[in-house]
Amino acid sequence: MSGRLLRVSLAVMVVLSLFLSGCLFGGRKITSLELETSASSISFGDTVELSAHGVTENGKVVSVVPEWEIVAGAGTLGDSEFQASDWDYEGDVVLKATYNGVSAEVTVTIDGLLGEMLDPFPKPSSPWDMLPYVTGSTVVTI
Repeated sequence: MSGRLLRVSLAVMVVLSLFLSGCLFGGRKITSLELETSASSISFGDTVELSAHGVTENGKVVSVVPEWEIVAGAGTLGDSEFQASDWDYEGDVVLKATYNGVSAEVTVTIDGLLGEMLDPFPKPSSPWDMLPYVTGSTVVTI
């Protein structure tokens, strides 16, 4: 019984000393988040990996696991990834990460389903413009 009490006392002392020495987040509160994505622009069906780091009052960077949410735009959000899953959405998606009351946002741009490069049809600059007499030949594979 005394051996067990000794081990428990030792474990409590180790945890207490780590806490008091500042090993947990440098003894400081997290003041901001740094967010990163594996890509800033993706196409329909693609997935981007999300990561976050907390910055303490004294500038120490630590890993955190925040709660993610979609603020603007459309798609599917997982624990640490975002997928462009809405076939008719094109534009910016704003993702927000929150950890212990501290939040930050990051933007991912979603290209259209076909993208600008695959569009074989000319776009007039106004509704009153005539279509060109000749268009360039473009092969589009699906």
